[in-house]
This record gives sequence, C-alpha cells and structure tokens, in this order.
Amino acid sequence: MLSTSDVTKLYFKKNFIIFFPVALILSIVAIVLCLTVFNGKNLIAFILLSVVLIALSFAVPMILAKADEKKGKLSAEIFRSEGFTKSFCESYRQAYIDSCKNPFPAHIILCASYYGKAGEHNSANMLLNRLDIKKLSGECKFVYCLEKLMACGKTGDWSEGEDIRNDNIKFIQNYMQGKKSPEYKVQMYISLALIDCAYKHYADAFGLLNFGYKPSGKNDTNFLHILITAIYIYAKMGDSNNIDTAVKNAQIFLSKFNEFEYPWCKSYYENLIINASNGKL
Repeated sequence: MLSTSDVTKLYFKKNFIIFFPVALILSIVAIVLCLTVFNGKNLIAFILLSVVLIALSFAVPMILAKADEKKGKLSAEIFRSEGFTKSFCESYRQAYIDSCKNPFPAHIILCASYYGKAGEHNSANMLLNRLDIKKLSGECKFVYCLEKLMACGKTGDWSEGEDIRNDNIKFIQNYMQGKKSPEYKVQMYISLALIDCAYKHYADAFGLLNFGYKPSGKNDTNFLHILITAIYIYAKMGDSNNIDTAVKNAQIFLSKFNEFEYPWCKSYYENLIINASNGKL
C-alpha cells in the first residue's frame, strides 16, 4: 500500500498546500497594485512576477520532497540487500523519525508498517501510538487504521482492535472502494481477520479471508499473503491437520513464482510460512 514514493508525493502535497495559496495571494495582490496604484504601468513585469511566484510554489515543495527522499538513501540500500530486517527498520526510523523534531506522520506509519513486516509488532504499535487519528485523513488515516488493526491482531490485543474497527469501519470501507489496487482490499480483509482471530472468532476470520479474491498470475503476493494468514489462523486454533494442508498450499503457490523483486524475497516468504505455522506473523 503506502510506499516511499507515496510518502514523497504526500510530502510534496503537504508543502504545496502551504506555498501555493501564498503564491496565489501575492500574485493577485501584485496585479491589483499594478492596476490601481501604478495605473497599469509595468503590467508585464507584474505578470511575470506572478508567474515566477506560482512556479516557485511548485518548485519549492518538489525540492523539499526530493531532499526528504534522499534522507532515506542508506535505509533503501539496506532494504535492497536485506529486506524487512530490524536493522533496516532502525535505519529508516533514525533517518525520518528519531532525527526529526516533528516527524511527518506518513513516515511514522510507513516505519510502523516496516516493523510489522519484520515481526517487531510492539515497536510498530509504539510508533502508531505517537499519532492522533483525529488529525489524519485520506491515505494516511486508511493505512494507519490497517496497520493498527494488524499490530493489535498480531499481539492479541483484540479489545483495542475492536475499538479501532468499530470507530473507523465506515471510513475504511468507503476509502477502499475508491482504490483500484487489489492490495488495498486484500490488506483490509486480512487486518480485520486478524482482529477476529485475536478475539478467537475463527469462523468470522475465515469468512473475511474468503472474500472471493482470485490470484492474478503466478507472482501474486496478495494471494500468497491470504494463504499465509490462513496458516496463522489455523495455528492459533490449534488445528494441526489443516495447518499441514494450508502450509502445503502456500508452499506450492510460492514455488510457482518465476520472479521476485529482490533476491531476499523468496526466503522471506518461506520464513513467513514457517512462522505462521508456529502462530507468528
């Protein structure tokens, strides 16, 4: 869902909505002064000044967003070689959170997501707890809700998870409907299923997983995550017979992959399958 490129776009947007209105107001004031105080003299110069101000309102946020993106160069290199490891998470956190006086909320959410994928759910929860959901909107609020649900589900905190779900389910469903990427729907159902699993409502959890998603090709990681979540739920139920079948299904599907984005991906998913069979995600 939320990626580093998405955060860069959000960072640009954050600054653009500050700079553009200021530039627009200054441009209008300049033109009005030209037509009134200066009786239209040097109108072309004032128009050019307005154009420059508007251009800067685009350029400055873009420069700031690119500078922000470069701060994560080291963590990006670690990710390419290691994947979702604790060292990668800590490097990203140092670059974007610990070294910043007022960290950008999207960076906090993305870092929490990375910790969750590394199995560091308490660290993910701790980061998410730094944010006030009332101050979030759009993409940030949606991803925050799903990450919070996943963290609560994986740590067994079904009570807080239920509160998050009940308070935000309408927003989550409405926001998801506007997204064409199947990843949003898959992650939504998985996060909700994890809360039901933590609550020991296993039938409800499987009902959410069986929402009719069909794999699109051999390299569909979305479907693989559904299979792995099913293993995890069987493990939490203590259903050893179905665990073996679910593990085999996931391993067979993974064996059909003919390409991976990074060299570490295959072993990462193999470990996820093993961990899920032991009741860990």
